[in-house]
Amino acid sequence: LADNLPDQMDMTFDLVVTDQNDYTWTSNFKVLSYAPNLSAEDLTINDDEGGNGNGILDPGETAIMTFKTKNTGHCIIENVTAGLQPYNQYITVLSADTTLPTLGLLMPCYTSFQVEVDENAPEGIFAEMQYEISGAGYSEMGIYYPKITQLVEDWETGDFSKYEWLSDGDTPWEIITEYPFEGFYHAASGNIGDNQTSELKIQYEVMGNDSIRFERKVSTEADYDYLIFFIHNN
Repeated sequence: LADNLPDQMDMTFDLVVTDQNDYTWTSNFKVLSYAPNLSAEDLTINDDEGGNGNGILDPGETAIMTFKTKNTGHCIIENVTAGLQPYNQYITVLSADTTLPTLGLLMPCYTSFQVEVDENAPEGIFAEMQYEISGAGYSEMGIYYPKITQLVEDWETGDFSKYEWLSDGDTPWEIITEYPFEGFYHAASGNIGDNQTSELKIQYEVMGNDSIRFERKVSTEADYDYLIFFIHNN
């Protein structure tokens, strides 16, 4: 059997029997294979000691990346080597490869690597990391894209200059100091009348799935005025 025999594969055998009189009988049968199946799963980031503890990679931090590794096959595997490679110029892996002595069928294993983020890393990018596990002829590659810091707009510049904001509609948005959510400033829509709009826009090219969160306070005329939020015109 090959070292990399797949798990749960029906292996078909042909049996040919010949006697001394050259009579031949043929038959076939199947045998189900039992083999390991490596799986690279969840990634967690711990920056409690070397950073601000927000679970996100930030410029200048050191953090611990922990990977969940499972064997979803039907046979244990021993001496699995696990290694982490950064495919970007902003993260350095400080830990050497490690060995998982036994990867069984019931419980996952967790491998951890210490990494360092360049202090000049740009904000909001996704940094490719490749986690590779291999042993006994089997291997699996997990590709991860942890984000380096969050893009945060807090309006504390006192204007719209931090990012490339655009105003549209009948009246522009403005920066005001009255009752801010936090800090000294917040953004407010312009004063509009009937059948008018005040719009604030930004265009940003993203590298992968992510999320947007914002705090809002709305005071409008019931059944007539609305705050509407769009992503890509939806």
